[in-house]
Amino acid sequence: MQTARQPSPQASDPTLLSVTDLSISYRGEQTVQAVRDLSFYVRAGETLGLVGESGSGKTQTALAIMGLLPETARVSGRVTFMVGQQASELLSMPQQQLNTIRGRAISMIFQDPMTALNPHLTIGRQMARVLERHRRLSRQAAYAEAAQMLDAVRVPEARARLKQYPHEMSGGMRQRIMIATALLCRPELLIADEPTTALDVTVQAQILNIMAELQREMGMALLLITHDMGVVAANCDRVLVMRDGVERESGEVTQVFSAPADQYTRDLLAAVPRLDAKSRAVAGDALGGEDDCNEGESERSDRTRNTIRPRQPTRPLLTVDDLRVTFDVGRERWFSPRRLLKAVDGVSFELAPGETLGVVGESGCGKSTLARAVLQLLDGYAGRVSLLGDELGHLSAAAVKAHRQHMQVVFQDPLASLNPRMTVGDIVAEPLQTFSPQLSRTERLQQVQQLLAKVGLKPEHAFRYPHEFSGGQCQRIGIARALICEPQLVICDEPVSALDVSVQAQVIELLMGLQKELGLALIFIAHDLAVVRQISHRVMVMYLGRVVELTDSDTLVESPQHPYTRALIDAVPIPDPAIERNRERLLLRGDIPSPLNPPSGCVFRTRCPLAQQRCTDEQPQLLPSGNAHVACHFPVSS
Repeated sequence: MQTARQPSPQASDPTLLSVTDLSISYRGEQTVQAVRDLSFYVRAGETLGLVGESGSGKTQTALAIMGLLPETARVSGRVTFMVGQQASELLSMPQQQLNTIRGRAISMIFQDPMTALNPHLTIGRQMARVLERHRRLSRQAAYAEAAQMLDAVRVPEARARLKQYPHEMSGGMRQRIMIATALLCRPELLIADEPTTALDVTVQAQILNIMAELQREMGMALLLITHDMGVVAANCDRVLVMRDGVERESGEVTQVFSAPADQYTRDLLAAVPRLDAKSRAVAGDALGGEDDCNEGESERSDRTRNTIRPRQPTRPLLTVDDLRVTFDVGRERWFSPRRLLKAVDGVSFELAPGETLGVVGESGCGKSTLARAVLQLLDGYAGRVSLLGDELGHLSAAAVKAHRQHMQVVFQDPLASLNPRMTVGDIVAEPLQTFSPQLSRTERLQQVQQLLAKVGLKPEHAFRYPHEFSGGQCQRIGIARALICEPQLVICDEPVSALDVSVQAQVIELLMGLQKELGLALIFIAHDLAVVRQISHRVMVMYLGRVVELTDSDTLVESPQHPYTRALIDAVPIPDPAIERNRERLLLRGDIPSPLNPPSGCVFRTRCPLAQQRCTDEQPQLLPSGNAHVACHFPVSS
């Protein structure tokens, strides 16, 4: 269950950090004002949430406190930190003296642990250097203490990890290493800059829970930088909202969330997808007919008995039957057997015209591999993928190419998926050159500009390049490119995970509007159930390549049958302190097992609190249970 939060600090508690009139600018052809006249404080033992969208100045503020801004930065104001009983001015402090404070009294967790950790050094060596520098420990003593701290942040086999390199660990494990390293000297203030942004929601919940436990044990203050209002609601005592380098609102969390005074704060809260809000995808409007997910077994063949039918009597647009994707990763050593990685293991489903199927699960569960197989971007899969009644695996290359007009994809990273050397007009028009070669350049440009307007851009944007646009605008360009040939199926692979919450809301609104207008069928892949619930008619939960639960989105959230689904739901924070801090939550421990060596029987049993001997001996099948289909020997309702 979730660990109880520490008692809120009192107004009488001493101020540990004080920032007064902080301004940060960069001079170039034009002066860029990153932070303007910012003032705030952090009391001993409290958690202050620093909230805002990308470019609001949050990270620049943290780097100024740590003295890590580049030489091109111009900084003014005061940053005062209490060292013992003495107030020290950090901005004017000599570098050598500042080095004695950084890491020992003030420490920082960076957003991307892979770039913050040295790839050339083992984890043990990196952690030991901190203790040797600040606490003058011997190497042997430093390694011993590093192992103890890894144990404290729930890193399994801690001593063995000391010999490993960062690339040998998962993202969640690297973030735990970063936390352990930052806490080695028991700092009085910990600055955490978006510590969970790139992590699965389950790993995010684990990391935040660990940080709360360690904060309570050590009595340290925490400056938590994030754009996730749900994380703030669950973990912070006070919140400071920033936009364009200035403060827009600050106060106690309960006060700001219940009665926000600033319009920008209200807009941020309104944009956050809430897990406790009903789905906005209305099954009757999109699909018609009644839900027949409990149809009799006699109406289904043996091969498709794990398939849930679409909720309308017309033939499905897409049928996936017993899809299996296996990768040969070679031998571990000479003459040993070849190792096979089962990325997708027996997945079946159908998708109706106009329907949205959400696909959720942690990283490594097979979501993106499933999408690539459906799009025929993988060779050698087993099973059947049929689009509009044609089995794609049996078609010639030319025939598959012709079908690509009907199925398109929107990628996770909008900027990386756009050719930087091409104008937006050429990027969006490129599919027309393949599927509508009879069109003239003028006709193609006309269609492109009409579609750009439909996705919320301007016609003149066709003549600009991708780097001239924001992340949200680039995602709109990617959506336009996917829709230019009027496809019937669009696969959205984590299309909003890299975007700010307000831009997320805009993209979701855009996709739902286009679906209603154009009758699109969508496969929406994400790890955030709150987002998936809003846009999806049905949701398919995957774990280690297999489907563990499949039902309509509201039923899934309100009455989860599989313990893994329950854990995913419990990990999603709700942006309401009154609700979030009184929730009973079942948090997963550990990481997803390696697909190279999956557990016997039920693949979830190694992390399941309900596992019994049958779960070890027998693999569960996806069978009806109430209003859902569940692959669990002991399905339960919350």
